[in-house]
Amino acid sequence: LARRGGGRRSGCSQGRLHASAASLSVARRGALADDFGCLVLDCDGVLWRGREPIPGSAEAVRKLKAAGTRLAFVTNASAKSRADVAARIGGLLGAPIGAEDVVTSGSVAAEEVARHTSTAYVVGEAGLREEMRLAGVTVQDCMFIGTNPDVANRSELGFMVPEAGSLIAALEAASGRKATVVGKPEPRALERLMQRYALRPGEVLMIGDRLDTDISFGARAGTRTCLVLSGVATREEAERAEGTMRPDFIRETLAEIVGL
Repeated sequence: LARRGGGRRSGCSQGRLHASAASLSVARRGALADDFGCLVLDCDGVLWRGREPIPGSAEAVRKLKAAGTRLAFVTNASAKSRADVAARIGGLLGAPIGAEDVVTSGSVAAEEVARHTSTAYVVGEAGLREEMRLAGVTVQDCMFIGTNPDVANRSELGFMVPEAGSLIAALEAASGRKATVVGKPEPRALERLMQRYALRPGEVLMIGDRLDTDISFGARAGTRTCLVLSGVATREEAERAEGTMRPDFIRETLAEIVGL
């Protein structure tokens, strides 16, 4: 797959398995973001941590938008609708973001349910119910869809807080049924984004703070990946990671990726 800026990328899996720890953070000329036509951004751990904005992230996104870089925001959070997430991003930037540029695990779950049935029983908050309604699904008793496998996330105070994955595991144990999990790292959301924007995987950089969801998400869809150290995963964990959980790049924050 051709990369912007020249050269050809080697196979994703081979390149990751043989990348040295040093190559993950090697100095480059110019900003890493300049090599890609589209950046796919995780939200919690990249733009904000809990209720607190991550320093430099708003400026980074504004710079990317001013440069005409295609941006998409993908979050495993399902409590809020795409419109709610877009409004929060817009509030952070001081400029509106369209809900069509946001993908939540709730919206992907709603699309998946709508492919199979017109009704569903929802264990979730208002944002998930809204996405079901937008997908044409009547909320009743039906399928067992898990929005995302995240067991915990880091709060603005640094503590790990339980997330949907821990609840899914409890429901699976109690019901004896296995959930169909559709959020990151399942690649379908990123594949649909690339199809919608007519992009090749080599044009896209997936940026996130988790190895098991964000980085694996991008790798499984064939894109390049960058871990930011402003959220959950550490540099040491990234340098030990293998397979789809090993990032192509490591940077401290989104601001560094953009060159601020």
